[in-house]
Amino acid sequence: MTIFLFPLINLYEKYFLFNRRAEKQGNSEKRSFGELALAYI
Repeated sequence: MTIFLFPLINLYEKYFLFNRRAEKQGNSEKRSFGELALAYI
């Protein structure tokens, strides 16, 4: 269970940071979590 959960936490961090960066740039291109998850798999 922990093995599966660990990459998920890492993915969520990337998702959060990506959206924060997009906000700072005034970029409205926010990705959904599903979209980002597919990109990293």
